[in-house]
Amino acid sequence: MRGRRAVYGAAVVLLLALCVYSNHPAALALLVTVILLPVWSGCLLLPCRNKVSVLVEAKPMNLQENEADPGKSGVSLTVKVSNASHLPVYRAGIRLTVTNTLTGETTDTQLSTFVGNRKTQILSVICRSEFCGTYRAAVESIDLYDVLGVTRLRAGGAGSCEFLLLPDFFPIRIIVEQNVAEPAAWEYAQDAAGGDRAEVFSLREYRQGDPAAAIHWKASSKLDRLIIKEGSKPIERRILLIWDPVVSGHEEKLTPEELHALAGVYVSVAQSLADQGTDPEAAWYDGSEGQWESSVLKNTESLLAVLPRILDSSEGREAAVTGTQRWQEKRHILKVGVGYDETLAELLPDAEIAQLMLLRGGDAPGKEGRQDGGREKVYGFHVDDKEQVLWELYV
Repeated sequence: MRGRRAVYGAAVVLLLALCVYSNHPAALALLVTVILLPVWSGCLLLPCRNKVSVLVEAKPMNLQENEADPGKSGVSLTVKVSNASHLPVYRAGIRLTVTNTLTGETTDTQLSTFVGNRKTQILSVICRSEFCGTYRAAVESIDLYDVLGVTRLRAGGAGSCEFLLLPDFFPIRIIVEQNVAEPAAWEYAQDAAGGDRAEVFSLREYRQGDPAAAIHWKASSKLDRLIIKEGSKPIERRILLIWDPVVSGHEEKLTPEELHALAGVYVSVAQSLADQGTDPEAAWYDGSEGQWESSVLKNTESLLAVLPRILDSSEGREAAVTGTQRWQEKRHILKVGVGYDETLAELLPDAEIAQLMLLRGGDAPGKEGRQDGGREKVYGFHVDDKEQVLWELYV
């Protein structure tokens, strides 16, 4: 923009000097045209400033698009610039910002295009990264320029979208130690019947072979036909899987490489537990809500549904200790975080605890590998050896 104005100013000065030197009508006409053209074309942009909008969409890249850099994941961003006015836009300048909300990394891309009246121009941007996370692509500004690029008007209608780049999954064998069933450890499925008649799932008419003990006598007498109580299916919500990428006692944050590795451990553990049918409960700190959130993971689909929220740390983070009050009833706590957390065993005396610790350069030696302290198990790993250390876990 500054360069165009400098060139434009130099051209006006040269034309003015030419008019003074030659005193020719053609030179004067050219000078007037050069001066009035930006003003005239800039005035034509006024009706367009509220009629221009930009929509951003993300879709996975195909194999051909990713051949240039197969070591990185990526998406193809489609930027749709629409002009609903009756006048053309000579040049629309668009500033597109892509932010990894997990690592905080941001990249800016400048786009430029001509948009005809009542037309839509489609632009494509390839976004690649070697780090996972929830990415937010947002149009920060839309600038409309005259024919010569001297006059600029700011337009509204900026759009945004979010997309997820997955961490690296790796196989983990997890052995879940069984508890003796305790009343406080059991809940009941809301979508399936079972054999526990202590909790009624539904009522239905009698079918041949139903046990007499299942007859609901009061309802049968009112309806004048036999009604059966279907029992509920007990499920044990025992495993809480905590995502805690906070460096305790420090203001520093993890590097993108460390966050990528930690996220890979978390999703690999969650996937393994979900595949076993244990229905683990994922827990993470939601900065936008200012509280810890959780969701039961029944399968891969449910994991992918909440993963964008888990890997979105743009609104801040809090250590896992802040959520201990709501975890008192849990029987198994599995925390994926940074360094050893001494507070969990103290605040959750009735829980079996397993800590998967990302070790950093300043961590004291001796915490690598596996340590089993009775009801508390510790697995320390570095960025480069996580698959060798965590191939088998006991929780």
